[in-house]
Amino acid sequence: MERAPTSLPRPASPSHPFPKPADTFRDEEVTMELPPREVQITLVGGGSHNWAPKLLADLAYTKSLAGRLVLMDINPRALDLMTRLGQKVMRDLGGNFQVEGTTDLDAALVGADYVILTINTGGYEASRQDIEIPEKYGVVQTVGDTVGPGGLIRGIRNIPVVVDLAQRMERLCPRAWLINYSNPMAILTHAVSVATDIKVVGLCHELQGLERTLMYILGLGERGRIKFKVGGINHFSWVLDAWLDGESIFPRLHEHAKTVRPADIAYEDFSPYGDQTVVKFSLLQTTGVLGVAGDRHIVEFYSYFVTPESQWGWKYGVKRTTPDDFEEAYRENGEWARAMLEGRAELPSRSEEIVFDLIASIEHDLNREFFVNLPNVGQIANLPLDRVVETYAVANAKGLTPVALGELPPSVAPQVRLHSDIQEMIVEATLTGDKDLARQAFLLDPLIRDFEAGRAMFEEMCEAQGLFRR
Repeated sequence: MERAPTSLPRPASPSHPFPKPADTFRDEEVTMELPPREVQITLVGGGSHNWAPKLLADLAYTKSLAGRLVLMDINPRALDLMTRLGQKVMRDLGGNFQVEGTTDLDAALVGADYVILTINTGGYEASRQDIEIPEKYGVVQTVGDTVGPGGLIRGIRNIPVVVDLAQRMERLCPRAWLINYSNPMAILTHAVSVATDIKVVGLCHELQGLERTLMYILGLGERGRIKFKVGGINHFSWVLDAWLDGESIFPRLHEHAKTVRPADIAYEDFSPYGDQTVVKFSLLQTTGVLGVAGDRHIVEFYSYFVTPESQWGWKYGVKRTTPDDFEEAYRENGEWARAMLEGRAELPSRSEEIVFDLIASIEHDLNREFFVNLPNVGQIANLPLDRVVETYAVANAKGLTPVALGELPPSVAPQVRLHSDIQEMIVEATLTGDKDLARQAFLLDPLIRDFEAGRAMFEEMCEAQGLFRR
């Protein structure tokens, strides 16, 4: 099995054979009998109604880990709710962790072995501006958290906070891993990797979602049977091939692609979080590779899916997520958390998130493979070194070692490279305070289709969020 080493003087040779496709998902039979390893895990953004409940339950189900879980959040009310819920989850599900909460970041970091990040600087007001200001200039986004004007501005405002966190880790827990779940994933993970010496990895659940979709298409009842050759950048990764019982499923997927149409459903009845897969299968027919992320993410990387002519994506079965949708989800998740705490709702079953399986693989030296975001040391040969890319990596006692993918095909590589270049510019601009460079990156984004409107939009968004003020 060929693996990219921890550093390479040049990208891996395209002649390297791709390693045997991996099972990225948990194998509970491997870990359930292991004696628990003692660790301290700190969850920054621990009051998150969206993330904390499922991560608390996942940790309780991970019997191969034990120790101390510290929830840290700047919102005392949300923190108190999730701390009490976490204590109940551990008690009722038989978890091995003592749960405590604090609003003191430094106190939360002292002694940490793993720091998990689930934050959005500025909260829902900033996210609302990410969506609503571009709409004034004719730019509609379906999500606005990764690319497009919203994703880039979100990156600029979050980088200083995330880098400050990593710098505190250098003082207080220098050997800890920072595990990032926050968007824009590639931008924030890259900023930490170039600005600090902290070990950092980004995690996303889109591949698990794709596996679920393919299981439905193929009539499969269990996870782990489909093996993927896959890589790219977060929310813009591509399956180059996939196998079921050693046989490529791509011929079957190409046949399926011919039948995919938007569902006959009223716009108001469709959830913006749903995925009709029209875009990914249309692109499969054109590019020969299958997008990993949900269509709502993929469309934002191109200029031609979210347009007035496409009814802002609805032609392709994509419904944009509004700021009200974000806030409604937050309220509903908060009510769900309170209902669980009061015994009015059942505690969560295990989710698709892989974070604690990854930690267990490191702690127990299991050599399991996971789909993760790491700096490119050659695992994708035709993307620049040091950029954060999304591929498999092996997790063991030595840490995380990327698995060599080879090259992305020419049907998608130039577009991936464009967005990787923009991300690099945004990170450099933010770390150096170079507003001109940030503006240049902003105007390169494919969703910006009018030069003057793009410049005015950039200025208004920066002013609204207090960015690049001297």
